[in-house]
Amino acid sequence: MAWTLVSPEETQFYSWDDELAVVYSGASGDTHLVSALAVEVLRLLETAPRTPEMVYEHLADAFRDHDAGAALDIIREVLSQLQDIQLVSAHQN
Repeated sequence: MAWTLVSPEETQFYSWDDELAVVYSGASGDTHLVSALAVEVLRLLETAPRTPEMVYEHLADAFRDHDAGAALDIIREVLSQLQDIQLVSAHQN
């Protein structure tokens, strides 16, 4: 399953430290406080649809303390949370 940013042209990010960031969705008018990892995932999805495995390949350095299975579980959880707040959507490859 590939994930995409719902409205890339209407989504803005602002990070002020290494742990948290704010994401504004112009499509919904909502602002969300998210983790730095969530913003990195959103930035990747801004350029192209990606599977969790593709996200892991790009962010492997951030997961050097985790095995691949645990890292993929974390990425899938982040994607699920982002889907819950309508920033991303999943599509069959």
